[in-house]
Amino acid sequence: MTEDNDEARETDEYTHSRDGISVRRSFNPMITWVYMCAALGFIYAAGAIGGSPFLIIASLFFVVWIVREAIFILRLIGRGFPRTATYINVIHAMAWFVVLVINLFTIEQLGFQLILPEWENMTILAPVFICTGVFGITNIRLMYL
Repeated sequence: MTEDNDEARETDEYTHSRDGISVRRSFNPMITWVYMCAALGFIYAAGAIGGSPFLIIASLFFVVWIVREAIFILRLIGRGFPRTATYINVIHAMAWFVVLVINLFTIEQLGFQLILPEWENMTILAPVFICTGVFGITNIRLMYL
């Protein structure tokens, strides 16, 4: 029974060996909050300086970053929770980016937001939801790679 447990620990893809002993990676989620706050500050500063085109470009930068991280994670992880969570984070971030682009365009052209006009602040909050994808994908990379 003990040999099976030792063998399982050695083959776990989420551990690394330190002095011949398998140890799970240390993980501190606070650094990802710093990344997320910096990303939000950058996006909203770009939006304040250049208006909605700069807001879209700054948000696109982080969507591309999420997609690149996801490709890296998906190449290294074959199955399981991290892979599913990566897909969810990418779909979530891309969906909110599409909402941001469509609503900003219709606000500038028509004066109202097209997607869910009842939720008035949705367009302004879309970068926050995009950055939750940054938070999720960074956590996955720090925990499992």
